[in-house]
Amino acid sequence: MGDAAESRAFGARALLSEGRVFALPVDGRLVVKLPATRVAALAEEARRFAERA
Repeated sequence: MGDAAESRAFGARALLSEGRVFALPVDGRLVVKLPATRVAALAEEARRFAERA
């Protein structure tokens, strides 16, 4: 991954890497882009956690 830069995206400040947005604040929260495989793994972990509760 290259150096991060700051720009504006969707009307908000955003962090870019290699010219692509990877993080930005939305309604006071930090939103980050994750690869689909990581999102699937997190969703599966959350599902298993919820089943134990």
